[in-house]
Amino acid sequence: MPGLGWMLSRELFEAELEPAWPTPDKVWDWDMWMRLGEIRKGRECIIPDVSRTFHFGTSGVNMNSYFHDVYFSKHSFNTEPDVELVGVETLVQGEYEALLRYELGRGEVVNYSPCEYQVQENSGTPRLLFIEMRHSKDFASWLTLAACLHIWDLDARGFHRGLWRLHINNSPVFVIGAPHSPYSVYKPEAVKPLRLRTKKSAKKNKKRNNNNARDHRLKNDPMELKNVPMELRKDPVNLKNVQVELRDDPAKLKNVPVELSNDPAKLKNEPVELSNDPVKLKNDPVVYQNLVQTS
Repeated sequence: MPGLGWMLSRELFEAELEPAWPTPDKVWDWDMWMRLGEIRKGRECIIPDVSRTFHFGTSGVNMNSYFHDVYFSKHSFNTEPDVELVGVETLVQGEYEALLRYELGRGEVVNYSPCEYQVQENSGTPRLLFIEMRHSKDFASWLTLAACLHIWDLDARGFHRGLWRLHINNSPVFVIGAPHSPYSVYKPEAVKPLRLRTKKSAKKNKKRNNNNARDHRLKNDPMELKNVPMELRKDPVNLKNVQVELRDDPAKLKNVPVELSNDPAKLKNEPVELSNDPVKLKNDPVVYQNLVQTS
């Protein structure tokens, strides 16, 4: 995607971009506008393997010395004034896709994370690493990999159709997001894409999955409600969700005994005891809402 420094033809700017350029009253930055799908139209920026620019600012609206030290101060960049760019003719779409097919076709699959094991040094054979990428916005595994490789990990950039190209230990490595990327066809059937997560994100995902499973049980089985009062008192957000669910569906109130519904103190301090005897139902959701608010 376009960053903050790039080149384009005068024709592209004058004929297409300039007439639609954001006006000063827009609250978002022009670089974000340039990244919109309707502006990019499937086009991509060509980036070099080794950057020729260096970020030197340590203060500003979106920068401080800590951020600069972490993300920019240690990046390698080219210092040669005269560099011959070779193979630029292969970077137009048709030729580039043919080059990718050739490289991927002769590549060797590695089924380990470069964060844990080193990639063989100075190998002329491309290494193919398949990571989990379920859809176009699923960058969790890539961002985890980028973080451990100490490259940009705040958002996903520099990829082409779900594929990242880089060099590790002077060996070419293709990181392919499967099954989303069309280049997943080069993945052997027996190979499972690596699901990479930091310890912090793994713990967060586990908690979210547990909450989702609990909410599903409550929604589909009102009998489960007898086990949750203490937990709900500790979690106001989920308590609110359950209240709304019960308020909107009076039928689920059929298992609340009359004696508890008449005594807010019992409803607050005791688990809901389910009655085996028919009871007079309180089918008015407003009554239940007032009861919960009173308790």
